[in-house]
Amino acid sequence: MAAITLASLMSLSGLAAPPIEIPHMDKLVHFVFYSTAMVLGSLFIWEQFRQHITLGRTFLLAFAGLLLYGMLIEVLQEVLRMQRSGEWWDILANTTGLVAGLLFLRYLFYWRKALKWND
Repeated sequence: MAAITLASLMSLSGLAAPPIEIPHMDKLVHFVFYSTAMVLGSLFIWEQFRQHITLGRTFLLAFAGLLLYGMLIEVLQEVLRMQRSGEWWDILANTTGLVAGLLFLRYLFYWRKALKWND
């Protein structure tokens, strides 16, 4: 997360652009990162605190924390203006990724009998 934060806030003007341009690739990267972060973050919280927290609250905590993190990054990009700009579309891509990660987790924990861990 620290590396992602630094990469999100620092200027990347010295790096060469990829030779192939894919429309909306930036939004796809946001979606993939946040869906992955939702899964990994939830699993981390669940493993660390499962004696003290329910699985549903684990998902809620990870979702809210990552949503606030994404919004903070977008605000900082807008305020710092280091050739980065905060965008509402990025927040939408982040949120969509979080929802996809949450749906994947719900599939694993609630609909798959093999992965039903005890609360």
